Formats: sequence, C-alpha cells, structure tokens
Amino acid sequence: MSERPDPPEDSALAAFRAPFVGMPRGVWALAAGAALLHMAPVWIAQASTPDGWVFSGILTQSPDYMQYRVWMQQVLDEGMVVSNGLTPDPTGRFLPVLLYWILGHLAAWGGWRPEFVYQYAGGVLAAILAVLAWGVLRRFVPSGRPRSVALAVLLVGGGIGGFLRLAEMTGVFASVAAFDIYLLEPTRLVPLFEDYRQHYFVNVFFDTHFLFIWVLATLSVLAFLAGRGRGGAGWTAVTALLWGVTSLAHVYTGLTLVSIGVFVLLLDALDGRFRRADLARAVVSVMTVAGVLLWMLARQRASGFPMPRWREPLILPTTLLLAFPLQFALLAWRGGAVWRHRDDDTRALFGWALGCLVLTLAGPFYPYPSRGTMTLAYPLTALAALAWIRGGRRIGGPALLTVLVLTGSTLAWRMGVNVQRVAVADDKPWSYLTPDHLRILDALETASSPESVLLAGEPDVLWLVPRNRGRPWVAHFFLTSQWDRRAAEARRFFDGEAEPSFLEDRGIDLAFVPAGAPVGPMLRGRPGVEVVADNAVGTLFRVRGTP
Repeated sequence: MSERPDPPEDSALAAFRAPFVGMPRGVWALAAGAALLHMAPVWIAQASTPDGWVFSGILTQSPDYMQYRVWMQQVLDEGMVVSNGLTPDPTGRFLPVLLYWILGHLAAWGGWRPEFVYQYAGGVLAAILAVLAWGVLRRFVPSGRPRSVALAVLLVGGGIGGFLRLAEMTGVFASVAAFDIYLLEPTRLVPLFEDYRQHYFVNVFFDTHFLFIWVLATLSVLAFLAGRGRGGAGWTAVTALLWGVTSLAHVYTGLTLVSIGVFVLLLDALDGRFRRADLARAVVSVMTVAGVLLWMLARQRASGFPMPRWREPLILPTTLLLAFPLQFALLAWRGGAVWRHRDDDTRALFGWALGCLVLTLAGPFYPYPSRGTMTLAYPLTALAALAWIRGGRRIGGPALLTVLVLTGSTLAWRMGVNVQRVAVADDKPWSYLTPDHLRILDALETASSPESVLLAGEPDVLWLVPRNRGRPWVAHFFLTSQWDRRAAEARRFFDGEAEPSFLEDRGIDLAFVPAGAPVGPMLRGRPGVEVVADNAVGTLFRVRGTP
C-alpha cells in the first residue's frame, strides 16, 4: 500500500478521492467479506426455517425494526414523508424516511418482500462502509502494520465490555454474587457500547439502518475535511448537500456533523490556520442542517403529534474507557507527541474526535448522546495508530496479544448473539412465524381496517403491527403518544386487572391476547366481544361494543 496520499492543494475533489485511488485487490475482498458477514445470519436463518414456517427476514427483537417494516409500506401511499403509523391518534405527515422510501419502492417494483430488500441493501452498504473505513485510515495513517492493525480494530474490534457481556451470556460467574453486584448490575443502569446498535462497526455491519447513516456521515465528514483550504462554491454545495441528506436520515447525526465541524475549525484557528473560505463552507453546511431541523420541527408541530419526552441513558466517561481501552491507553502514552508533531490532517482528527466526544458526554441536557458516537471510532483509532508510530515500537506478538485481549471480546460476544438470534424457536415470532402465527396474521389482515385500533402487548406488536391495516394502541416507546401511560395500562389489561369496559373506553377494535394471559378467559363470552381467531399462540378478539 502507498503512503498517505498528498492531493493537489487546489482540488477538493482530488483530496476527497485520493484515499480511494489505486485501491489494491485486497480492499475489494474486504468489501465482499463485509457484505457476506452482513448476510450470513439471514441466509442461515432462511436455511434453518422449518417447513410450513416463514422467516420474517428480521432477526432483531427491537420495536425499531417493526417501525422500519411499517415505513416501507407507508411510503407507497404517502411518499418520502410519512405520518406516524405507530400511535392510535392519526397524525399529519412529518417523518422523513429516505432509506425506507427507496427500499419500499424497490421492493414494490421487484415484487420482493421489503424485509429482504432491507437485508440485501445492508449487504451493499456494509461493503461500501468497509471501503470507506479503509480509505479513512489510508488518508490519516502511514502505510505499514500499524495501519493494518488499526483497520482490524476498527472493523471487528470493540472494548473490554465484551468480557462482561460474554460472562452474562454464558453464566460463567452466575454463582459469584459480587460479580453481578459490582460489574453486571451497573451496566444494566448505564449500557455498554456493546448494547447499542450503532457504536461499533462489528454491530453496525449487521444493521442496515445504521449502515446507511454511517455511510452518509462518513462521506459528510470526508467531504468537509477535503474542502479545508481548497474548493469553491461547488464543493460547498456538495458538502452542504451531504450534511443535509445525513440530517434527513437522522437529524441528530446532522448535529454531530455540526459539532465536528466546529471543533475542527476551532483547532485550525488556534493553530493559526483559519481560512475564511472554510468558515463560509461550514456556515452554509450548518445552515443546511439547521434548515432540515427547523423544517422537521415545523412538520412535527403541524402534525398534531406531541414532542416525545423519551431520553436516552447517559454515556459516562467510564463507559467510553471500557469501549475504547486500547485507543485511550495509546493516546495517554503518546497522544501528546502526536499533538506536538501535528499536521493539518492530524489536527483534523483531534477536532473530529472532540466534536464527537462533546456530544457523547452532553447528557442529560442532550437527549440523544449516543448519536455523538457516530463516526467516533474513526478518529480515535487513527490517532491511536499514530500514537503507536510515535512510540517507535514494532508490533510484535506481545503487542498483537494485547490488542486481541483489549478489543477481541466484543467480536466473540457478537458472534454469540448472532448464534442466539438465528436459533429456530416457536417463541420468536418477530423472526420465525409458525403456522399458528400465520393464521393469526391472516385473520388480523382480514379483520382490520384503516380505521381500526389494535391492542397487543410486548413482544407481540413486533409481528402483528406490520400486518395490521389499522393503527396500534401502543407499539413504540418513541412514536406512540403517551407511551408510559398506555404501556402501563396495557400490562394491567393483560394481567386481568383493568376495568371490564377498558377496550370500549379506549376505542380499541381488535385485541390479541397471548395464550396463558389472565385476561383471555375474562373476554370469552363477554357481550360485544367475539373471537376472530384462536389457536395455540393466542386469541384475536374483535370488540363490537356492548349492546
């Protein structure tokens, strides 16, 4: 591999393209490997599905995936900006869903199931992200073993939180009370990076949604950095467009780009490298993000849907140290030397990292601190590689073993998670639908209408809502209005503790009651309530009101 590319000073496009010019064949193999890594669990699940069952195409027990499935249907009728279909009260259209607009129409055009279009699109995005990751390190880190090790850490590494999650998964310390009290219990209060879908590449590679956002965010940062000291109005337009599209994909990631841009320019100014053209480009890009944000706020207010009050858990400094132990250790060792011998690119890395870290640690005042971590792995890993180079040490066996110990447990844990997710079971209807689940879904599709309201509990909403033609009474912690109250009332209903007229009073037309729920026998024979479908997984009731 060549040394760090040195693009022409007057060409922003050349600076942007330089890391990717003359890519060796190994990079294409890397891209193919990333795509195969993404698709492997899907293919294994497909091949494992018993006769008569249906694999949904989804392996993750998350309400977000239910949301994506609903969006891919909504866009066919509503366009790229959709209404909130996961709350019982009708709303105006205010949710921009660019990715799902593309995937939904692609699925309709090809006659394919949207869930599988989603997964195959993830394979393509995984390949693109792997190439981008290689290009980022090629730009900032000289060729040699440090760059190669950095790439491995970036793509499949993690932190020492993986040891804790592996211990929890295997139960190896289940009998040691102190281990649970002092190590595992704190991570249930404040999640580890392993618990998020978007922090590590090793998790992102299996998640189409965040693959899309990571690709856009990476391109946005690279475009901004390529324009420093070069490029004119055209490149400003390109940068602003990328920042705007990224904000449409997820507005909080747009705010992360703003923070990165601010800190990169701040360090440039402190180093006497301030350029008015760079400030102008940043201002235009920031105004684009602000415009998207204000447009979204205006659409949300006009929609009638109240501003959600849900906030993410805090990310603490100790969480970051557990997440990137190798990177922070190397920066503590030789980070000062890297800063003292900085050039424009190295200074940009420091600004990039600071921009991410400030938002990551901005909770509780910032409602989405996890979006501060978007792209954080790039500058931290590149700076750690530069710190190792400054230390003048060769990467031998002991060093590689240290890297493996500090970063390898997350990959091992993730593979264990994948094994659990592809395992066939009749109690995982978000992934595997048995014949009984399919009969309930067919009955629901027939009984529901665009005006009907469905009540189902967790996790049944995950497989019922995407096939429901009406609206759910409670479904998603962020998109269901008054989520806390509705979720609590739903739990009381299924436990048989709600008032007899609960369904009628809430305007609920259909209710799915899982087998064994206390409320099931109470509903049978009740005036105004009839059975639509009944089998081993549960009963679908229709509420017609008390005569």
